[in-house]
Amino acid sequence: MQGAKLLEQHRSDLAGKMYRNAVATAAEDGKDFLSLDIYRDSINSCIRGGLLSDASEILMKYALACSRSGALNAQCKAYLAAVVVLLYQGDVRAAWEAYQNAMTVDDFAKSDEAFATDDLFQAYAYGHPEGILELVKAKVCFQYMETAVAQLARKLPCGNFPEQARFVADQLGVGAEDMYGGVAAGLDPDLDDLT
Repeated sequence: MQGAKLLEQHRSDLAGKMYRNAVATAAEDGKDFLSLDIYRDSINSCIRGGLLSDASEILMKYALACSRSGALNAQCKAYLAAVVVLLYQGDVRAAWEAYQNAMTVDDFAKSDEAFATDDLFQAYAYGHPEGILELVKAKVCFQYMETAVAQLARKLPCGNFPEQARFVADQLGVGAEDMYGGVAAGLDPDLDDLT
């Protein structure tokens, strides 16, 4: 792992590969729950190197490893972080899928992180970028994630936001007259309800 840390500044792609190999080796040995620091280092390296798909994949694996080690708080944060990374990447469909997968885990489904994720998707459906920023600032869950992920959360939304908002509104089963576009649709949603 020290080799990967040394390479991060000059060859982030190679460092990321080394971290991913370390995570895979720990998982193969069945000792990934003993190697949670390797996951965190790998996630941070991937984010710094712009390998956001890899970061979100490792976050989902990290959540499983946290579950096996009994680190339920870290598990919930990992699921929320995976959604944030995918939203920052602009892949709202993958973020929604990650959220739906995470909701099958009872400990996550009843956590503050799950409610924060739900509120985040509702803010997306409203179609108000400022509502997303207010939510991220207001919810403590977004402040207590890994620093690199928290920084990404503060930069949401990213990508084609109107398309993302429509997708989320469709997934939530609400029409444009109810949510998407809010002000554009003649509505004045109460953004305080999301915080």
